Amino acid sequence: MVNDRGSIKWTSLMLPEHVQILKNLDQEDKKIQKPILDEQEFEIINQRLIEAATQGNHIELSVYENGVINRYTGLVRINKERQQICIADSIFNFNNIISVN
Repeated sequence: MVNDRGSIKWTSLMLPEHVQILKNLDQEDKKIQKPILDEQEFEIINQRLIEAATQGNHIELSVYENGVINRYTGLVRINKERQQICIADSIFNFNNIISVN
């Protein structure tokens, strides 16, 4: 039976620059494409955002950012002029919001 240590045996031969490049490649592989939402989903998101902003409810936003979907929780502020949402000290465009819970 072969006793293979996997990638452990190669780590001593790798330069820090190589390790960083491999990490970057791994992150690039994990990126996804932005989900396409239809008009009904946009309307549901819009209604939930307006309701949370007017009533002062905490909500959870799923936001698409650079190939990754991140989740933020908190109170919402809406900036209609710039078409942006503020939550948890972060600012997002309306178009990047994937879902609201």
